Amino acid sequence: MTRMPSHLAQPGPLGAYSDAARRMASEINLHAVVGGNAGKWCAVRLSDGGVDHTVYDTWCDAVAFQLHPHQCLYYLLPAVAVDDMLTDQAAEVLLVHHRRLYAINGGRQPHPPFPCNGRCGR
Repeated sequence: MTRMPSHLAQPGPLGAYSDAARRMASEINLHAVVGGNAGKWCAVRLSDGGVDHTVYDTWCDAVAFQLHPHQCLYYLLPAVAVDDMLTDQAAEVLLVHHRRLYAINGGRQPHPPFPCNGRCGR
């Protein structure tokens, strides 16, 4: 039996990437291909890779509308072409990294280097 590398989450029924990573990639790609979403934010739950199906104008809005903001990663939607979409592998890396960050004393994604006009109180 082949052993899974320790940096990957438990594999899902379709292969080496977790269901959470596949869910995250699918949701992010769905939001990214919709016109007018480039430069907006999505909140992704670390627990299962799901999103709240809302695209936020600012990082602060994305944080403010989460029930548990420390348990999310925040993804800035790029202007993408079909061949530049988020892959399952990239989603797995993002989830593993942010889960480890959260596990270290409840660490969280740093605030982006631009102002939120004081709207983000968390």
